[in-house]
Amino acid sequence: MIGSIGKVGGTYAINIHLIDVASGRMEQSFKQDHRGRIDGLLPVLEKLALEIAEKVTSPAQTSGSERRKHRLKIFSHPPGAQVIINGKVMGKTPLAGSVPHARKINLVIRHEGCAGDRWSWRTICR
Repeated sequence: MIGSIGKVGGTYAINIHLIDVASGRMEQSFKQDHRGRIDGLLPVLEKLALEIAEKVTSPAQTSGSERRKHRLKIFSHPPGAQVIINGKVMGKTPLAGSVPHARKINLVIRHEGCAGDRWSWRTICR
């Protein structure tokens, strides 16, 4: 993995490239821009790290119920936000773990003094 962070005016450009060590070929690229203060880069980098991990990790070759789980890492800024998945309180951020396989996952992140955000997404079985 190689990468760079550049700044033009008030905008930071983040570029990360995954390189195949054996061939030297660039396999994937990830890019993100951030307009604002430099300390605002941390949540952007965390988001990129999750995106990269999601793209490059393959499901573990296990049997039974372990095969039917999704690995999940959730970060928030500020940390300490409550994470609720499919109506069940899972803990506080930063949070890492597995959630059971489901066609639809509802995610709620709440932090005292902040507006709550809700996401839902559908999984695609391979």
